[in-house]
Amino acid sequence: MKGYLLYIWNEVRNVLGRKILRMAISVVCICAVWWGLLPHFDSILQTLIERWIEPLNQCQTIVALYILVRFAQLTAHHDVGIHGINTQIAERMIEMLKPHGRIYITSERPLEPQFEQYRLNLGAPRVNQQRVCNGESGAPEYSLSERGFDTRTRDANTTINPLDMHHVMAFASLYIGDSQTMAAEAGVLGVPFVRFNDFVGRIGYLRELEDTYHLGFGIKASSPDSVDALCARVSELVEMNPAERHATFQSRRATMLSEKIDCAKFLTYFIEGYPDTVEEVRGADKRFWKRFK
Repeated sequence: MKGYLLYIWNEVRNVLGRKILRMAISVVCICAVWWGLLPHFDSILQTLIERWIEPLNQCQTIVALYILVRFAQLTAHHDVGIHGINTQIAERMIEMLKPHGRIYITSERPLEPQFEQYRLNLGAPRVNQQRVCNGESGAPEYSLSERGFDTRTRDANTTINPLDMHHVMAFASLYIGDSQTMAAEAGVLGVPFVRFNDFVGRIGYLRELEDTYHLGFGIKASSPDSVDALCARVSELVEMNPAERHATFQSRRATMLSEKIDCAKFLTYFIEGYPDTVEEVRGADKRFWKRFK
């Protein structure tokens, strides 16, 4: 069985080409996030998010006033010479974000003491949310203890379960970080992202999200005045009306998804119909790909 799957994998790679296949895999992973966020999963999402952030009410339209910040380690082989968000930049950014909502940091690298209070973990402080329902808005606050969470068990080393990360991200109002993958995932979820590193302009699928669909913004860390550009872009986003910002980026997300195929559906077709599907894909035209919308 293992050998058969490996053989099919090689055929897929040969048909699509290595570069296209790598892009397809990225899209499949991102689409997996999207399909996990369909409306009939709402109750599961809310249960998961309440473990880490704040219980959501029953209102259908919630603009969650928390900002997600991600620090990548940038120590892999392909990260040599790459710069991202350092301590000084992070401190300046945190000060700027404070008036605009609760800040949560998730980090691959060890956090400096001044950032520990923002670490995303179990038993975190409550978050304000702006509820927009039937034309009325408010900022109700809830405590975790009121919903049965024992906040006494808080541990700075109890970081969020990676399996829950995308659920938390989906309800954030903004993502800022120097991680490529999480920036792309935020964009596909309709959460505006700002990424700050030296990979900007070098990764095709992120350029598409930023330049074609305007779901996020990339700022090259080594470019002149990059920090000022970062702060200016973040300031522009947080100054937007939260409900309008949410609607704008969800609309852009809908446009992007409407122009993409369901990669999971395509790969299911390819594997189930193998080897006949090899020739079908090689001779595919636009009508062929519409089958996987």
